[in-house]
Amino acid sequence: MIEGYGEIARGDCCLVLGSSAVRDLLQEHQRLSAKARKDVHKVGLILRRLAEYGYENLQNTEQFKRQGKFPTGMRRGGEVAVYAVKSFQLRVYGGFIKVTEGTSMFACVEGAVKKRDSADQSQLLRVAKVLGEINDQFR
Repeated sequence: MIEGYGEIARGDCCLVLGSSAVRDLLQEHQRLSAKARKDVHKVGLILRRLAEYGYENLQNTEQFKRQGKFPTGMRRGGEVAVYAVKSFQLRVYGGFIKVTEGTSMFACVEGAVKKRDSADQSQLLRVAKVLGEINDQFR
């Protein structure tokens, strides 16, 4: 496991972990309204499907979308793909971590409630940096 991250979903394809900030955001957002509860439920459903069936078998790629590749800022360099799990204005950002050959995790690093559709590029860069640090733990 990764320090500060807890299990969100476990399936045949991968383990989905969420940072304490993401878990707190989802719990807080859920309390706002019935619509917010539906958004949190939908994000959870997408993450459970990801864990069970894998990225290749997700039915709705509009709600689980690659935002691009971003530099990790690590000494070794490199870039990492950052994904967004979306439901209306609720977003959870994360990426895949290769633990061992054939074993991967999806780490949900940050979340946001968006007012506009466009992603905050500085947030995506922060997520990539954290994913790079996590990836380094497993090398």
